[in-house]
Amino acid sequence: ITLLAPLANDELLEIRAVEPDPTDAYTCQLQDATGAAIEEQTPRHLGCVIYAGGLGAGDYYFVIQKVSTVLRLYQVTASIIPGVLEMEPNDAAPGTTLVNLTVPAYGEVALNTDVDVLTFDLPNDLPANELLSLRAEMVGTRSTGTTQVTLQGPNGINATFAVNPAGTLIR
Repeated sequence: ITLLAPLANDELLEIRAVEPDPTDAYTCQLQDATGAAIEEQTPRHLGCVIYAGGLGAGDYYFVIQKVSTVLRLYQVTASIIPGVLEMEPNDAAPGTTLVNLTVPAYGEVALNTDVDVLTFDLPNDLPANELLSLRAEMVGTRSTGTTQVTLQGPNGINATFAVNPAGTLIR
């Protein structure tokens, strides 16, 4: 993958790999021009998704490696999308990732005990009858199970919602 210009602060490189056999183990990795790993995913089911931000102009490599020697077909797509990445540590409020509400935020819940807190500020002049819409979605064909989204205002927790892999719109 050759980037002709550096990614802007609100741009991400998204790479999606889809492999049709859920029984095969493999690793997906984004590497810089020297072969050093920038991001790595070890999927559990079908496919992997890698998001990378802050990349400069230059060459990058996507590596997909399988454990078995059986030939399998797969599909890879790469694109530059609007968005920001979460920044660890962000397990407690206030979160270290400030979301500006104009581009999506992307993160990874690494373990069942991992918590990601994203912080955003609403305008002071927001009318009381204005709706806040939030979409939390597990991405990739290997996303399974459910997670939970909690909205917390200045006075404490306002609402908690379950989110399934297909995504839930919260209003």
